[in-house]
Amino acid sequence: MRERTSEEVAADQSLLSEFVQESLESLDAVEALVRDLETNASADSVNRIFRTMHSLKGNAAFFN
Repeated sequence: MRERTSEEVAADQSLLSEFVQESLESLDAVEALVRDLETNASADSVNRIFRTMHSLKGNAAFFN
């Protein structure tokens, strides 16, 4: 395996940083949807939670 260049490492760090930021935003949105479910359950809210978590899982797989 060849050594990675500093540009490649920087690009990876940038992608990881962006992933973490987007993940935190997604988790905040899911938290709000779950809290909303406690008082206002709807199929749309459940679907939005599943879609958001599915996207988070897919984005995380990119780093595997």
